[in-house]
Amino acid sequence: MGKLTPEEIKTLIKASQIARERGIKLGVSVKEICEQGGISRKTGYQWLKEEDVSKAKKESRNFLSK
Repeated sequence: MGKLTPEEIKTLIKASQIARERGIKLGVSVKEICEQGGISRKTGYQWLKEEDVSKAKKESRNFLSK
C-alpha cells in the first residue's frame, strides 16, 4: 500500500468527521451508508462515479491552463 495523497487524507478525515457526527461506525459497508442516506447502493456508486468524473475534468482543465 502506497503513501496517501493530500486529497485522500482530507477525504478520509472528512469522512471520519461525518461518520462521528452521524453516529456511523467506521468500517460500515457501502450498503449501510446508502440505506442511512435513503438511497440505493447503485445510486451511491453512481454519485461516486459522477464525482470522480467531475474531479477528472477539473484536473484536466487545471493542467491545460498551465
